[in-house]
Amino acid sequence: MREDDLWQACHSPWVDRGSKRYLWTERSLALAIEYVLHGQGDELPEFD
Repeated sequence: MREDDLWQACHSPWVDRGSKRYLWTERSLALAIEYVLHGQGDELPEFD
């Protein structure tokens, strides 16, 4: 982003450490997997 002059700030555009969710049970893990695979909206279009 910096190379294309899309981010001029000196700090990172990415969050430090991000959000953490602990998956203590098999159900929690299964729900997280389901979200990653199917819960994030439509497929991305093809970019050329």
